[in-house]
Amino acid sequence: MDPKRSARIFLGKLEDKDCITAEHSRNVARLSLKLGRAWGLRRKELRELEMGALLHDVDKLAVPDHLFEKLRKGTPLDREECLRLHEHDQYWKEDNPLLAEMPQVVQDCQRLHHENYDGTGVPMGLRGSKIPLSVRIMQVADTYDALTLNLPARPGMRKEEALRALQDLSGAVLDPELVDCFVELMEE
Repeated sequence: MDPKRSARIFLGKLEDKDCITAEHSRNVARLSLKLGRAWGLRRKELRELEMGALLHDVDKLAVPDHLFEKLRKGTPLDREECLRLHEHDQYWKEDNPLLAEMPQVVQDCQRLHHENYDGTGVPMGLRGSKIPLSVRIMQVADTYDALTLNLPARPGMRKEEALRALQDLSGAVLDPELVDCFVELMEE
């Protein structure tokens, strides 16, 4: 199946499960494209980055609905629920042929978006430029949108606050050069 068609199918499923996550994914794709263009990515790279950003949270389809409800309300999870929540990373497996057919950039965005620039992230503890550029771009957009998105459990930050928070994460969680570029873009 065509990867773009597969991406639309997954985004539709995500919309059905959780419209907030789907909105977040669309925002992350839009912001990733903006940063990717500024960084000089070519057309094909931008298309793959957009698809990767749209699907970076597709693994949440495997999270049980009752956990989603607790997260939406800001209700604390018990230890067993936390473990169950982290099992959603297993969604990306060979037994899901639609995901396995996606370009490598898309797979990287989904699997590696919890890596940290300083090497303290998961699942592989990748550091700096060992994290693919598409993932590092998407992480900046993902973090910014997560900070500014209004959720039932908490209001989003104002733009200025979120940009300062990104700068605070620069070099530890996020690529500092990409953060600087993003902040410049958003201040224009």
